[in-house]
Amino acid sequence: MKLMVSDLDGTLYPKNGDRRQLVRNIKAIKEWVNRGNKFAVATARGEHHYVELKKTIGMEVNFIGANGSSIVFEDGQKIVKDFACQIYIDLCHYLKANNINATAAIGYEGEWLWSSKSNFPIGSGIFSSETEKDIKTVDLSVLDPEYPLQMIQVFVAQKELHNLRKMIEKLALPVTITRSDDYLLNLCPPDSSKGIAIEMIMDKYSIDKENLITVGDSENDIPMFTIAKRSYCIDHAESVVLCQATFPARSLEAAIRKEMQYDEN
Repeated sequence: MKLMVSDLDGTLYPKNGDRRQLVRNIKAIKEWVNRGNKFAVATARGEHHYVELKKTIGMEVNFIGANGSSIVFEDGQKIVKDFACQIYIDLCHYLKANNINATAAIGYEGEWLWSSKSNFPIGSGIFSSETEKDIKTVDLSVLDPEYPLQMIQVFVAQKELHNLRKMIEKLALPVTITRSDDYLLNLCPPDSSKGIAIEMIMDKYSIDKENLITVGDSENDIPMFTIAKRSYCIDHAESVVLCQATFPARSLEAAIRKEMQYDEN
């Protein structure tokens, strides 16, 4: 039995929104599982997306959410890592005090709360005008400092992302920082990553690294690449990410079919 772990956005969900490629990806996943293998999705999206994902692919899968902060196994067992909301409160005060054109967002009691509706990414075209209209800004004074968070998302313009990341690192917050898009930093609990979460799935199913295959396309997928014997990076990725994987691939489907062909030989 082997375990294949795929990133979601840009990998299982094609970057260009190609519906036909998505259907082919899902068909390949089912063929992989029908051969007696395991499949998992690892994403920066939160656990709330798991229900939608199951509907999209039409089957139960193992799910790694918030860059490794949460795991939902296909049998329903869950493992969650979190940190106190005080970290978000402190970060929001820092962004405002330093007049930084960035927005910090969290999931809090079932709502998506933003630190601002005037800073980036508002008006950048990343989100539709309807989505921007529905954004709810946070009142920091009413947040419970002890409320458990799995992730903070920080939206910042691509040209400013590196500098802001360095600034946040200097704050020495007890978080793991990674990038999941050109404009998006993710702050997650200490000792959490897609790679660490994958190792927990491997332990559950007694799968060793020789039988682990990973597929991704972003910086936050590199921890997956480094622990796998065989890894694939979708070929639209940045060169700094692409070079971390064993092989390039044009799609998740292509990676799965190459692995099935490898097994047959």
